[in-house]
Amino acid sequence: MRSPFRSRDELEFTSGSVGWPLYHLALPVVATTLLQTVYNLTDTFWVGRYGSAELAALTFSFPLVFLFVALGSGVSAAGRILVAQHEGAGDSERASFVAGQTLAFSTLAALVVAAVGALGIAPLFRAMGAAPLTRSLALSYMGYILAGLPLLFLAYAFSALLQGYGDALTPLLVVLASVLLNLVLDPVLIFGLGPVAPLGLEGAAIATLLARGVAAVAGVVLLLSGRVEPTVAVADLRPDRTFLGRVARVGLPASLETGAIAASVTASLFLVGQFDAAVVAGFGIGERVTSLMFLPAIGVSAATITMVGQNLGAGEAARARRAARLAVGVPLAGLTALGLLVVLAAEPIAGVFSTDTAVVGHAADFLRVVGPAYGFEAAARVYSGVFRGAGRTDVALAVTGTTFLPVRLGVALVLAGPLGCGPLGIWAGYAVSGLFGAALGFLTARVVDWEETIVDRGSVTAATDPPARDGN
Repeated sequence: MRSPFRSRDELEFTSGSVGWPLYHLALPVVATTLLQTVYNLTDTFWVGRYGSAELAALTFSFPLVFLFVALGSGVSAAGRILVAQHEGAGDSERASFVAGQTLAFSTLAALVVAAVGALGIAPLFRAMGAAPLTRSLALSYMGYILAGLPLLFLAYAFSALLQGYGDALTPLLVVLASVLLNLVLDPVLIFGLGPVAPLGLEGAAIATLLARGVAAVAGVVLLLSGRVEPTVAVADLRPDRTFLGRVARVGLPASLETGAIAASVTASLFLVGQFDAAVVAGFGIGERVTSLMFLPAIGVSAATITMVGQNLGAGEAARARRAARLAVGVPLAGLTALGLLVVLAAEPIAGVFSTDTAVVGHAADFLRVVGPAYGFEAAARVYSGVFRGAGRTDVALAVTGTTFLPVRLGVALVLAGPLGCGPLGIWAGYAVSGLFGAALGFLTARVVDWEETIVDRGSVTAATDPPARDGN
């Protein structure tokens, strides 16, 4: 049987079938996203066996790592969108220039975020309530992560650029190699082996950076060598100040959108934290299960960015609309059905993660309330991909930001507080925001003009005009 994975050369985005390119793009993105979670799971597994204080420090660190990555994600998002639209327009030279600029500005963004993080990390840990020993361990861990932030950003930029070009298979293979390396390095550096001294939590940080570093270096080398597209010349790596304006216009809203999702989860934790430990644990299980359920929607959303971007770049607006309708409709139907199955099996699913009856009860309640809205939130996330592919990251921010912050948190606050619904009010906030996000995305797609490519509007400046290339 033929593999479901396809190379870029086997796919056609601007003619022929709409569904198959979406499928073959989404599948490796889902696999890549799943592999990304293995980094955290591996660290948690081995650090948890090393010491409870170290595990607590790692738990406090994860949200901040996500926050820092979110702050710099806009550069990669802008690169993905512009590469997709230039490639669709048949302008490979500009796509290559954008790729080089994305690598350069991702590195600069990492340095800025690392500097800000170094100044603010200690107060953040204190505000989160970390005990002195936990805070000391977490600061040590984050010191390594902040120092290696350029490697993390470059690894993400590489994946984004190739996915924008239409190659989702190569990033998957690079991430797979990186994850396998981390699986080997983690126990060796945490517990020590032979001449390698045990490093504890610091060993986990070093293992992650080495693994991510391999992915980053491999990605940059592949782009510079011409073995993958878009090919990057050395001249493309020289930062162009005019390109920074395009990154700000397209990338800043994308960063804020990712940050809005992260902020909603953090704020929900504060709301849940008002209840007892069983509620908090049940919420954690429900969130984990729900995140896994949304992996297909994340893959489809990423594939939609490429499909919409390339078709708009090629002047195929009608085809971009067809891709958008299919991309929204399939997850809406599929995840609604999956969510209903989760509702029916809520208690057995929750029981996989805990044997505490109180915890299982709260987790099952979460799944029963939120499950029916899975398809609607999936649709909202894919609408974000539609708007991003068109370069309208401002619209994506408006839809996602409204859905995840004032609506989700507002409903939760009112129901859990004044109306006295308790934890069920917070769970209801998740369900209502999913329905709202899908409706808002549907209406916005029909009201807002998103069917024009941003690189063909007559506003294209030197920000996307490549300088003379002097080769590699």
